Amino acid sequence: MVTIWLHWDTDLCATIDGVNMPSRSGNDFLSWRKLWSLTLPRKIIIFIWRVLNGCLPTREALIRRRINIDIGCPLCDAQPEPDFHILCGCLFARVVWLVSKWAFRNIAQDFSSLGAWIMALLQHVDKADVEEILSIMWARWKSRNAAIFKHEKKAPREVVELGTDMCFQYQQAMGGGRPNLLTTAPDAKRWRLTVGIKLKCDASIYKLDGARWAGAGFILRNSNGDFLLAGGVKFDYLSNVAMAELKSLLWALLICSKEYVLVTQIEIDCKQVVNWIKSKQFNGEMGHVIEDCCMVMNPINCSSIEHCKRGGKWDGS
Repeated sequence: MVTIWLHWDTDLCATIDGVNMPSRSGNDFLSWRKLWSLTLPRKIIIFIWRVLNGCLPTREALIRRRINIDIGCPLCDAQPEPDFHILCGCLFARVVWLVSKWAFRNIAQDFSSLGAWIMALLQHVDKADVEEILSIMWARWKSRNAAIFKHEKKAPREVVELGTDMCFQYQQAMGGGRPNLLTTAPDAKRWRLTVGIKLKCDASIYKLDGARWAGAGFILRNSNGDFLLAGGVKFDYLSNVAMAELKSLLWALLICSKEYVLVTQIEIDCKQVVNWIKSKQFNGEMGHVIEDCCMVMNPINCSSIEHCKRGGKWDGS
């Protein structure tokens, strides 16, 4: 077997199996070159190189090396732990990508392998976004190791911030990089509410300048009924009110995840949405939104959703 070392101006290098080299396309070669030219800490580039070469010490990989270890995913315990699962397919990983600014979903369904997704990013996504995405991927692996070896669990949004912070700080140290709009200042006090938090959300349909719109709103209160957080948004009208209610719920849950609020209970005035969530009806036109709601509810520790008739005191007072 022949190993060829390709040296580029970054003082880094990559290995390509000489037996397989003729089958590589020109796009793959350019993608490898783009990888080594990214403005990222060397440990992140080496991490991605290991991913692309199948060198990550996942539990599945360790089993193949005849190391006696539990093969299940350490976070979801749902299936074996190949690299694609732990970085993209695991329930926790899916929420990480969903709450990122790109709102990726179903990566594991859209691509045949982790390497295929990374190559697609390198070929079709601009350099700055690729750098942040790969940094989050590295942070996801780091959070996995922290959960196994230190018994530390991070929220999905914390994983996103860990990756983007690493990318931003390195690029600032190198004298460049774009402003980091995703994270708070390092000394900012992060709040996380954990007991008795109730989320109420609602959607309504209205006309504006001849067009139909859906308006969504939510409010958070603690167990004493004290106001904590509220928000509202306008989006395109969907085919019926239930779909608008479901979309408003997902939006509210994503806000809670980004603000580190652990919701105890959800109240919504659409019985159909409650039934969709409780029965996990992932098939159909809105199945992907229902699945996203269920995914986001899990890391914020929310297991209760109830139907609440609309009344004059919807605001929870």
